Amino acid sequence: MTRQSIILVAICLAVAGVGDARAQPLTKAQQKCVGALNKDLTKVDAAVTKQIAGCLKNHVGGKPLSKSDPTLVTLEDCVVADEKGKIDKAAQKTIADFQKACVGTDKGGVSRFPPYAATDASTVNSAGAVKTVDLSHDIFGADLDSGVLLTASTDKVGAKCQQGVWRAATKCQSTRLKEFISCAKAAFKSGSVVSAEELENQCQGGVDAPQPDE
Repeated sequence: MTRQSIILVAICLAVAGVGDARAQPLTKAQQKCVGALNKDLTKVDAAVTKQIAGCLKNHVGGKPLSKSDPTLVTLEDCVVADEKGKIDKAAQKTIADFQKACVGTDKGGVSRFPPYAATDASTVNSAGAVKTVDLSHDIFGADLDSGVLLTASTDKVGAKCQQGVWRAATKCQSTRLKEFISCAKAAFKSGSVVSAEELENQCQGGVDAPQPDE
């Protein structure tokens, strides 16, 4: 499992933007924009994670990967599918929230879109769609249909172990995302960060300063 997957695409999104030449605290409207996009990212990611979990569960049980779509016969196709349309629904919410919270200016005439800590709806949705798929490849290999993933009929104990690893990894990744978002929200509110670099240093952590864990 690579550090990049665990540290999360969301962190890259959150620190995107201009450098310290325009360092400044975010306005309340800009904080609202960032908060909305971060929330939407978690929703898209959760929908994708649920889709993948269903694929893996059916594989382990030796069942068809999909009850509704007989064309989904490989795990690689299954994990990027959107059988119930929930991923698309979450993505559409991102687009709507971006228009509502990030477009235009606030009452003071200042742009609602912040100079750092946010990106466009398409990038948010793309990140949410690939983050957990990438994690599955980090754990089980580049090809999920290579035979590495076991079934209960061939190795019950091994298959159970793999499922346990997957649940733990996705829970860890989800927790780290939530902790980063929580840290960023508090930092914006207090004004303790005024640039992308400061946000990264304070909330992402590194070798010498682990990611904050409240």
